[in-house]
Amino acid sequence: MAALYRPAHQWQGDPNDDDPYGWFGCTSYAYAMGIDAITKGAVVPSGYEIRQLTDEAVPNPTDPGLTLQQVDAAGNRFGVDFYLRTGPWRAVEKDLTDQRWTVLQVWYPRLGAAWMFQNPGNFGHAIGVMAISGDGRSALVYDSLGHAARWTPLAVLRAAAEEWGRRIGLRGGDVRWLASITTIPKV
Repeated sequence: MAALYRPAHQWQGDPNDDDPYGWFGCTSYAYAMGIDAITKGAVVPSGYEIRQLTDEAVPNPTDPGLTLQQVDAAGNRFGVDFYLRTGPWRAVEKDLTDQRWTVLQVWYPRLGAAWMFQNPGNFGHAIGVMAISGDGRSALVYDSLGHAARWTPLAVLRAAAEEWGRRIGLRGGDVRWLASITTIPKV
C-alpha cells in the first residue's frame, strides 16, 4: 500500500518568512499545510498568505488567533474547501481514517510536556493532523510551533481537543475541527 503524501512542515515562528504575526497564526499554518497535503504539493500557500486573505490580516490585539471559519474562507481562494465539524472524538478518528487532513483545535497544555513544543503554553491552539498509525494508537501531527511532524498518541490528542471543547462551551465531550473534503493523495 502506498504512503500518503506528506506536506512540507511550516514553522509559525520562522524569521525568514516575513510574517510579523506568525506567533498568532497556528490555525492559518495548520490549514496551509493541509492545502499542501490535499493538493500533493501543487498548491503550497504559507500560513502568512492564508492570514492575509482573511478578514483579520492584522491580529486583533485582544484575541489574535483566527477561527476555523476565517481560514476556511481564505482557503476557498486556493480552490479548496473543508468541512467545519463539531462532534464527538470518534468522528475525528473517522475523518483521519478516511484520509482527510484535519485542523484540530486543542487546549495546548493538555497535550502535556512530552508533546508540546512550547512549554509552558497556556492557550488554545490549532494543529494539523493527517493520519492514524497502523496500530491505531497515534496520529501524525503537524504542530506549527515545532519543526517537524511527529506521531502523537490519540489519547493525548483527544484529551486536549475535548478540553478545548469544554472551555469554549461545547456539549460534553464534543470537539471542533476542520476536515478536508478532498482526501490526501498517495505518493
